[in-house]
Amino acid sequence: MKRYLFLAFLWPVLFYSHDLLSQSVVLKGFAPEYAGVEIVFNRFTDYISYTEFEAGRTTVGKEGHFEISIDVTEITYVYSVIGVYRAYIFIQPGKTHEIILPERRDKTTVEKINPFFEEFFVHLAVNNEDDTGLNRQIARFDFEYEDLFSQVLQGTADISVSGTLDSLINDLEAGFGKEAGNDFFNAYRTYRYGFLRHIAMQQRSRRISDSLFLNKPVLYNNPAYMELFNQIYSKYFLFFGRTREGRQIYDDIGKYQSLSRLKKTLSSDDVLKDETLLEFVILKGLHDGFYSTDFSRKSLAGILDSLSIHTKNPRHKEIADLIRTKVTRLMVGFEPPAFSLKNKDGNSRSLKDFQGRYVYLNFCTPASYSCLSEFESLKMIANKHRNYLEVVTILLDDSLESMQEFLKIRPYNWTFLYYGDQPRIAKDYDVRTFPTYYLIDRQGKLILSPAPSPSENLENALFRIMRANREL
Repeated sequence: MKRYLFLAFLWPVLFYSHDLLSQSVVLKGFAPEYAGVEIVFNRFTDYISYTEFEAGRTTVGKEGHFEISIDVTEITYVYSVIGVYRAYIFIQPGKTHEIILPERRDKTTVEKINPFFEEFFVHLAVNNEDDTGLNRQIARFDFEYEDLFSQVLQGTADISVSGTLDSLINDLEAGFGKEAGNDFFNAYRTYRYGFLRHIAMQQRSRRISDSLFLNKPVLYNNPAYMELFNQIYSKYFLFFGRTREGRQIYDDIGKYQSLSRLKKTLSSDDVLKDETLLEFVILKGLHDGFYSTDFSRKSLAGILDSLSIHTKNPRHKEIADLIRTKVTRLMVGFEPPAFSLKNKDGNSRSLKDFQGRYVYLNFCTPASYSCLSEFESLKMIANKHRNYLEVVTILLDDSLESMQEFLKIRPYNWTFLYYGDQPRIAKDYDVRTFPTYYLIDRQGKLILSPAPSPSENLENALFRIMRANREL
């Protein structure tokens, strides 16, 4: 199971095409046990920021029939979190895919509120595909590849003799001649093999870069290409900065905050002579840099903004903007992730509804004793500071009705919102424990991230902020 998850995690496919000639894909099927269940398929904008957005949704009919139409311009990975499963499929422009949903198994309450719960990855079966169909080919290849990958990773495959791994790869490839698949599947296998050779230490990063990235097109939408790209160019700034040619990179970023100087330094690497690959590697490096202490975040953000403004590649601009949104979403001084959630009366509320007031935002679940024990303190804070502070609790409960019943028994005097219309909200706010708190200023920007709990002197922190703003 763990081996399978390792591979499946790397499969989200970039799709954010600028080609206007999109075609509809139809996903349809028959699943009586899912009657009345809403199914939402998502896709990823890119492999660097992993920003996801909705591709399409439907509700399974009373008799079990469902159909979703999704517009795409190229082969695209889409997935749906259905109960405990993350069910995925590669969809092709202009095709109808008759899919078979996995046997229904809903998440338990504990699984729903557990921010670390990982769904079981399931490659959806396609009824109207024969053995030459793309999904059947990829599923069959991944099954055999994963077995070989596991043997190499666990050391049960003897690859100590030169050429042994190549022989094993050739044996696997023998069942997948180029005539068996399209360009997407051919590239998919090529870059999977590259990843395996790299993990097995049979080929160093430099050799792989020369053979698979030098003078090759950037395959933004191919998961195998992007898996290997992310592996080869992980923390590239840091490693290249240790070379004689690359040590200037620290001044390019930290001292000058110059995109042009950075490009000049990196282009001393022959692999990065191509402008498209060079910019893409810079995007990867900037993203990784935000999660290390090797470079100033301010400097990285400046170069990221410069790339967004000056790039001639529309896709690179979008990725740059998405990276900036991702790395700043919970930083003080930036707007937190937006949401629109229902209150106990079924009315939708968003953060914009509270602008002009401070917002003490917290995430809780009725199953947490720590949350319940803080509610009396929150009640006092909500009463005491109601003239300028809005207390907002996003409750991770079984259903809106369950939250309504909870508030009938405990008529607390502040805003409660049900998370169910935006279940990713806990991940967006990096909720790892309950309760989790944030303080948002009157302009709708984070001012304490995370914020102290009521028992950790939230009031003192709030008073210091208000005094600094000359509001007290």
